[in-house]
Amino acid sequence: MSDQTTNLTPLQEGGEERKDAEKEEKPSPQIPPKPKTPPSTTDADKLKAEAALKSAGTKKSAVKPIEKTEDTILIQGKLETDEEIFVAHVELMDQLSYDGFNAAVIRESISSACEGKRTLIMKVLITYIECGNKFINRLKSVTDLTAGKDITKLLRTLGITDTITGKATLTLARIAQSMPLAIIRLRSMMLANGKLPSVSVACKAKPVFCDLALSSMSNSYPEIVDYLEKMSVELNKFAKKEKLPNAVETDAEAIANMHKFRGLATQNLPNDPVVRKYGDNATQTPMAAVLFTYGFTKA
Repeated sequence: MSDQTTNLTPLQEGGEERKDAEKEEKPSPQIPPKPKTPPSTTDADKLKAEAALKSAGTKKSAVKPIEKTEDTILIQGKLETDEEIFVAHVELMDQLSYDGFNAAVIRESISSACEGKRTLIMKVLITYIECGNKFINRLKSVTDLTAGKDITKLLRTLGITDTITGKATLTLARIAQSMPLAIIRLRSMMLANGKLPSVSVACKAKPVFCDLALSSMSNSYPEIVDYLEKMSVELNKFAKKEKLPNAVETDAEAIANMHKFRGLATQNLPNDPVVRKYGDNATQTPMAAVLFTYGFTKA
């Protein structure tokens, strides 16, 4: 029995293998597969899935991250400096600026009217210091009536009046306020040569500082404030006497109104071209240089 097993030929062995294969190849009855049971989902899993779908639906296209540096910002690949941002929005700044007294506009207007001539603006400023804002009547009582008539004609030719009718109206007071460094230099020159008119009120300020046009400089020279307060009281007395619309009942009200005006005036001084150019030496700057900086570049 054992010999027969060991002496089987390859053919015989192959025959046995085929019989086993045939048995395995017989198809078995088809049984439908059982449906797969989905894995259980907890409420937390559902919330995560919903959040993922929502995020995918609202996801925007890739945007370059904003990168900040000391003085520039990288926005969508473009560097913008402070100067570029300012230039892009300067028109809007001008459009929304305060629509009232504008020293730069007044200077430009009078410089244009004078054709940039220093001799003409000097006549205008001297008339202001000698006669004040209401020059028409005052020039009728000067020592030289012919000169008074000539100056009146000149001022009218330049478009200067003694009554404000609009934001661009040129008056002697507005012109003086727009060029405070010219006023203080002219008053210094007149004082040194005995030509400065006397101060109309008793105050602590030096005569050279006693001018309403120097209100913008009152923070730098506090003594000017005392003069302004005393003048506001005197001017209000005159306004009440003449029943002018700007008159107030008490001295305290007049002084309070003056300080409101002074506050606005002092805000303009840092933008004054002479102050910006000469800084602390502005009040010592020669008159020719002051007028040149204000735009009067011709003799």
